[in-house]
Amino acid sequence: MFVINGKKTVVNLGVPITGKRPRKRTMIGDDEFERSRGRAMEAHDKQLRKLEEDRTGEKTLAKLAELKTGREVTFPKLADLPQHWAAIPRRKPPGAAYAKQCRITLERFAAFAADHQRGVEEFVAIKPETAKAFMDAEAGRGVSPKTWNDALKLLRATFKHLHPHLTDGMNPFHGLVTKATETVNREPFTVEELKAITEACAGDDFIRPVIVTGMCTAMRRGDCCLLKWDDVDLKAGFITVKTAKTGETVDIPVFPMLREELERARTATGVKGFCFPEAAQMYQNNPDGITWRVKQVLAKALETAPESSALPVETAETVRAKGFAYIDRLGATSKAGNMRAVFAAYMDGQTLDQVMAATGCSRGRFPATSMNSNGKRAAGSSAASGGR
Repeated sequence: MFVINGKKTVVNLGVPITGKRPRKRTMIGDDEFERSRGRAMEAHDKQLRKLEEDRTGEKTLAKLAELKTGREVTFPKLADLPQHWAAIPRRKPPGAAYAKQCRITLERFAAFAADHQRGVEEFVAIKPETAKAFMDAEAGRGVSPKTWNDALKLLRATFKHLHPHLTDGMNPFHGLVTKATETVNREPFTVEELKAITEACAGDDFIRPVIVTGMCTAMRRGDCCLLKWDDVDLKAGFITVKTAKTGETVDIPVFPMLREELERARTATGVKGFCFPEAAQMYQNNPDGITWRVKQVLAKALETAPESSALPVETAETVRAKGFAYIDRLGATSKAGNMRAVFAAYMDGQTLDQVMAATGCSRGRFPATSMNSNGKRAAGSSAASGGR
């Protein structure tokens, strides 16, 4: 029996005991027994050296991996998993909220694995049974299919990044399959509801700018809160930002409602740094606080919003004329030119892919395009919410 890192390991040395045993282990037996004892001690010392030199097969595996990849290979400790994940090279650093969630998941997995697979220390020593047991435990917590899938993808990708020399079959998360998720079809706000929302936040100087920016640009929470004056050109009438989620640069026209909000903010804060510094500070420290404030406004607004009424139907030619009239007011800039080309192609009935081919604009460069992948107008678009 051997004790390695406090773990008892019993190994059959394969040495038969011969001769006459003494009554006590400390006593000397006959010559044949002592010779067998000597052979057993030699086998014991040899096995002990192997266990101490390569306790988990780490050196052997590292040597094979170095021969295969041509570079030095290391095996991180399970407890250091979050730090190793954070050090993985990326094109851009992950957002603070996403990084925090990943760190929590990795720490939870490390604690679970250490308890489920006793004695495990190296990340590479995790068994498929441990990986499956962890994912089963995640399901037992009652998480949604999306959250479950996110955890699986994170762990599977982390193994792959930290051990690129391992084949997929050696990745303990490789055989696990993501769960089916339900598609949520979100109903857009009606014109009456949008009006009720703007009225509900009219007196809230903190959250109103964020809500109006979201309505008029269709940008996500973080992009609205962290909008900078460097990205705003009120003279040309455009916002040019690189979105946090996709990393694409988009050009968005400044509709009258948003212009009014930005001019109010410029008077209060100047033209340096964040457009809405208080919202930016809260988002960086507590993004859920922004969500809570928005939900409060929505709850108040939707309680008083009137029933949707039928809107007057305008002809395609009327919409075309109004659209071009608005674009003409933006001036003869390249961005306005791109917007005109996209709008004209869209009004001609082309799909999004056809518009991209005809205008040479990428999906991200479409100026405030309100079309989905099928070329249909996306309900609740920025044009509908900010152009009035």
